[in-house]
Amino acid sequence: MRDLDETRRLAYALLASRPSERGGTLLATVLNALVHHGSGISRDEAERYLALDVSGMPDWHESAVWLREQIDRITAELDADAST
Repeated sequence: MRDLDETRRLAYALLASRPSERGGTLLATVLNALVHHGSGISRDEAERYLALDVSGMPDWHESAVWLREQIDRITAELDADAST
């Protein structure tokens, strides 16, 4: 459960960062957390959405929407675990 909470924190950090701060290290850390910390997200899916930002394309909105969906899903899972 702690890993999911940390993953959510990293996703929030990426959302709150300025474009110039969204470098490879932050993106790689978020990608690693989403793929390997119990989020149930495949590497291909995470790379597909996070690569939009790395490429510098103006599709950050799509990445941000996807990240918010992951945050909401993680929050719901953490809430469900806390209530049992």
